[in-house]
Amino acid sequence: MSRRQVSNRFPIAIVGIGCRYPGRVDGPDSYLELLMNKVDAISEIPAGRWNLEKFFSANPEVVGKSYSKWGGFLENIDLFDPECF
Repeated sequence: MSRRQVSNRFPIAIVGIGCRYPGRVDGPDSYLELLMNKVDAISEIPAGRWNLEKFFSANPEVVGKSYSKWGGFLENIDLFDPECF
């Protein structure tokens, strides 16, 4: 059965979408914009996340420390409510 035959037999309706991604993506429009503009959403660790001086070392051999200052970070992560999930 071809993809078209399957889609004709089983119609799908997307009735809602929600997403949050690094790069200030908070919905389908900003997600599409990020993709279309080929935005790199990786950034340095935000100052308010954790003490970089305490947990960073450029030497990957140092135990208990990160040797990267970069990652994908969500805005307002402190507002996340894990109890909803």
